[in-house]
Amino acid sequence: MLGRKTWLHLITRMGIGAGTLCLVGILLAAIPNHHAPAGSTEPTQNSKNSALDQQATRRETNARNTTGPQTPHRTQAEQDRAHDASK
Repeated sequence: MLGRKTWLHLITRMGIGAGTLCLVGILLAAIPNHHAPAGSTEPTQNSKNSALDQQATRRETNARNTTGPQTPHRTQAEQDRAHDASK
């Protein structure tokens, strides 16, 4: 009889603990703008530099690709059709 009460008590406590963890998880998920900590919250110098490098590369690419006023680039299919029509 004592063993049965012990197991019932242990299972009840484990259920309460699991339920509490689920409830805390649900409440944390419901908080707006809540993000789990992922190490450092400040951006590193490397990520800042890489973002600046990407912007500079985009500017260089755009400057190289544009000739004159902003004209849309032809797609490969349009170029093929123009080439086939000239034959």
